[in-house]
Amino acid sequence: MLKLRKNKKGFTLVELIVVIAIMAVLAGTVAGVTVSQLNKNTDKTNVTTNLNNLASAIVTEIADNGTTELVAGEGANQKYSATKIAAFLTKRASGITINATNNNKTGEFFVLVQTSDSDALGSICICYNGKTNAYKKAYISVTDGATGSLNYGSSVTFPTAINDPGASA
Repeated sequence: MLKLRKNKKGFTLVELIVVIAIMAVLAGTVAGVTVSQLNKNTDKTNVTTNLNNLASAIVTEIADNGTTELVAGEGANQKYSATKIAAFLTKRASGITINATNNNKTGEFFVLVQTSDSDALGSICICYNGKTNAYKKAYISVTDGATGSLNYGSSVTFPTAINDPGASA
């Protein structure tokens, strides 16, 4: 028969394995939360930077070359074209696809054009369907060749688009 040690010093192998397993679970939980926060911050930074850069590209194009590449229609019916603007931005943005319509897919940029009291051609809105609640919906507008403020959040509503005169062009 085995004799039990009366004067135990130290821990058994099973006790050590249990403690190590608990520490591994705690470390994994902390690492998961940290990575999740980093992803949210990266998404926020990328969205903000990309929307501002896209708006700047439009402002620069209007200042340097006018609106020729961005409009469709003739005479008084001439308006900004979401189709032409999306094509223009896609050519200038590396690695970003910009759609002319909202496909309601997360992680996608798209362009809306709406009527504007101050700009006869309309107002351009570059929009983003986000992956996180903070940036669930984000957009920046360009009116009269100037960039507006960045709007974002889960409660943000995208502007209402007008019919695209360049959609069939």
